[in-house]
Amino acid sequence: MESFATLIQNRRSTRKFTEQLLSPEQVELILKAALMAPASKRSNPWQFVVVEDKEMLKKLAGCKKNGSAFLEGCALAVVVLANVMESDVWIEDASVASIYMQLQAEDLGLGSCWCQIRNRVTEDEEDSNNYVRSLLDIPYQLDVLSIIGIGYKDQVRKPFDESHLQWEKIHIGNGRMRVVFVGAGNLATRLSLEMRKSGMSIGQVYSHTSEHAKILADELGCGWTVIPEEIVEDADLYVFSLKDAVLQDVIARVKPNNGLWVHTAGSMPISVFEGLTARYGVVYPLQTFSKSREVDFKKIPFFLEANSSEDEKVLGEVARALSSDVRFLSSEKRKNLHLAAVFACNFTNHMYALAEKILEEQQIPGEVLLPLIDETAAKVHVMSPVRAQTGPAIRYDENVINKHMAMLKDPDMRNLYELISRSIHKEARHE
Repeated sequence: MESFATLIQNRRSTRKFTEQLLSPEQVELILKAALMAPASKRSNPWQFVVVEDKEMLKKLAGCKKNGSAFLEGCALAVVVLANVMESDVWIEDASVASIYMQLQAEDLGLGSCWCQIRNRVTEDEEDSNNYVRSLLDIPYQLDVLSIIGIGYKDQVRKPFDESHLQWEKIHIGNGRMRVVFVGAGNLATRLSLEMRKSGMSIGQVYSHTSEHAKILADELGCGWTVIPEEIVEDADLYVFSLKDAVLQDVIARVKPNNGLWVHTAGSMPISVFEGLTARYGVVYPLQTFSKSREVDFKKIPFFLEANSSEDEKVLGEVARALSSDVRFLSSEKRKNLHLAAVFACNFTNHMYALAEKILEEQQIPGEVLLPLIDETAAKVHVMSPVRAQTGPAIRYDENVINKHMAMLKDPDMRNLYELISRSIHKEARHE
C-alpha cells in the first residue's frame, strides 16, 4: 500500500473502464471497506446492493439526467442506501461508506466514480431515488444516496495538482485568528490584507505616523495607534513589519503578552525577540511589495522560523493559509537568502531606473524596454542566469564597452558599467 497522502492525491474520478472484470477478492475488500466505515453511535444505517449484471448496469446508467452514463461501462456498481428510520444522520454515514469504497478501490489500482442519486431526477423527471428503488425492488424505508461505479481504468488522469489547493478556505482555530500588525508599510499592507482575506481578524495597526496607521486601519476596518505601549495585549499573532533600524526598539516597547511575535525581515535574526517574549519567530515572504499593487500570494515562497516546535506548527498553518510554498529556514541561511534577493530584485530594479534615465535624456520612452525586460526574466525560468547572459560583456568586446563608457557622463554610472562588465565576463569564464 502506498502512503495515504499519495493515495488521495492519485484518486481521481474515473468514468471510462476496460472490459476486465473484478476478482471476488477485490470485490470482498471493497465491501469490507464499506462495512468498516464509521457511523454515528455505531447505528450502521447503511446497506449496499452489489450490481455486476450488464443489463442492470445499463438500466442504472439512466438513473439521472446527467453524469450517470459511465455506470454502463463499469465492472461493478455498489448502490449505497440507508434506513432513514434508524438514523437522522444517515446521509453523512452513507457518504463516509461511499468514499471508503472509493479509497479502497484506488488502493487496489482500480478506478471509481460517485454517482449522486439523492435529490436528482431522470431524463423523464422521475425522482432518481424512486427510479433506482423500483429497478432493484428496494423497500420503502430505504433511501438511495449514491451509486459507486468501479472497474479497471481505461483513462489516465494526472494526480491532483497541489498548486490548486485552496488554502484560503482553511481557517486557524475558530476561523478568526486575531492578528496585530506592527508596521504599515508595503509588506505590512499587502500581508495584512491577504490575512484578512484568508479569514484572520486584524485587530489593530501600529505605525509611527498617524497618517499611515489610519490609512491601513481604515482599509482593514480595525483600530490603530502610534504608541507601541498602547498595542493591545489579547491578540494571537503579532507581526512586526518594520525597518531593521527601529525593529528592536519597537519590540522592546510592546507590553509582554501570550501572543506569538514574529518579524518579517530577511536580514534580522530570530534572536531579536529573546528576553522580551516567550513565543517568537519569523515569517519572511520572498517577494517585492507595493501598497497599490496586488500579488498572487499562492506563488510566494514563505520562509519560517520559530523558537519552539509548537509554534512552528502554528506558523506553518498560518503560512499555508496564504501560500502554496512554505519552508522552514534558519536565521543564518535567511540572511544569505535576503542578500541574494537584493541582487535579484533591488539591484535589478536600479538597473531599470538607470536605463530609463539614459532613454529620458534622449527623449525615448522607457516602455520600449519592457519586452526586453520581460524576456530576460522569462529566460531564467528555463535556463540558468549564466547561460541566459548575452551582450558585449560576456565576450568582453572592448570596442563596444569603451564606446559605451565614453558615452556615460556620470562617473558613478561609468564605474558601475565597468565593474559589472568585468563581473559578467569573469562569471562566464567560471573564474
